[in-house]
Amino acid sequence: MILFGKGAYFVEYQRIKYFLKAAKTQNFSKAAKEMYISPQALTKQISLLEEELGVKLFERSTRNVHLTELGVLAENKFGQIDKELKLAVSEIRKAGEVLTGKVRVGIFSALPKEEFITPILTLILANVPNSHIELKMMELFDIQKDMMEGKLDLAFTNAHEEEDWGSCHKLVFHTVPAQIVVSLYHPWAVKDEITEEDMKKETFLKMDHNAPYKKEVGNDGFYYHIPCREVVTVPNFITLLTMLSQAEGFAVFPKAFHDSHTAKFKYFDVPGKDFRFQTACFYHKDSPNPNITPILQLIRDEFNVREADFHGECCEI
Repeated sequence: MILFGKGAYFVEYQRIKYFLKAAKTQNFSKAAKEMYISPQALTKQISLLEEELGVKLFERSTRNVHLTELGVLAENKFGQIDKELKLAVSEIRKAGEVLTGKVRVGIFSALPKEEFITPILTLILANVPNSHIELKMMELFDIQKDMMEGKLDLAFTNAHEEEDWGSCHKLVFHTVPAQIVVSLYHPWAVKDEITEEDMKKETFLKMDHNAPYKKEVGNDGFYYHIPCREVVTVPNFITLLTMLSQAEGFAVFPKAFHDSHTAKFKYFDVPGKDFRFQTACFYHKDSPNPNITPILQLIRDEFNVREADFHGECCEI
């Protein structure tokens, strides 16, 4: 791939990428590993780039490498070009998605299938035939990350009141409290209520949470202060449900996290705490994709949903 050229002078873009990686790491072996080539091949490509430019970019020794004065200049200039090229590619792709009617939709995989996912998708596909729906079933924290990074146009998921969704807007289907959840095979299943003393004697199964919290919450959030004997961190919701089914402890989440009518779990109020989740459709209000607007209006009209805070009353599907 040629980045630019004039007369007899050409520079290959791939060599510039190798150079930028080596300049960042200051280590040819590490740069080669991150670029999935051998150190010898990387050294050869950088030497060819130096020949093409007619300058020395690195000072090399047996232990390390570092940029020359012209190498620093090259890193600054090529870095700017690299960013502009990536931005241009991204903008062209987004423009193409708009022209083709593409709408990128992320759905949290643990949402109730029959109660929520199927009605939503049936409505969209039946009434917006010109839009190409790119559908992804995703994990809870992945969907938030992709939405905030602009990789999704719509995100159907559950979110709790302490999460930070940045500038994203949302249409809320319902607001429900977090509850203590155990298997019907757990000793607690015969109880009518759970106390903090009960919780202090049992294992708390907690999903690995890397989603951003609101600044005012920090590390003082609800899930950081669940009374328990010990905390066992699990990587995803499927693993959490599996461990719950085996009566390995308790979890805390709302019924809106799975098909409640088929689940073999029992729910209890969290003693002394009121913590809320919402099932919502998140979107970017300033999105340049015109195909999103009719879908949002369709959802508003069909389900009578609206934007609401965590203490607002909203409809149920």
